[in-house]
Amino acid sequence: MLGEHEIDWILFAIKDVNLNVNPNECAAIQYVTPEQLKEMFHKSQSCPREIVITPWFQLIANQFLFDWWPKRHEIMQNNGIGQDQKSQIHFLK
Repeated sequence: MLGEHEIDWILFAIKDVNLNVNPNECAAIQYVTPEQLKEMFHKSQSCPREIVITPWFQLIANQFLFDWWPKRHEIMQNNGIGQDQKSQIHFLK
């Protein structure tokens, strides 16, 4: 049995950025809507050779990203803190 323990930093932002990614760490970049991302998750389950999404990203998206997405403008107006959350470290299982 193989186990992995690491810290992954995820930044949710509303910003125009230039990306300079490490090709050893990232195979592709794509801007998507919430609906498109959900479809990508579904496709990764039904056609795993066509699209590969890491389990930890799917976990984070399902637990945080889809909740954050519709509230993103309100959160940004409150200095990046949602009314229902404070700056936190989340431990996912």
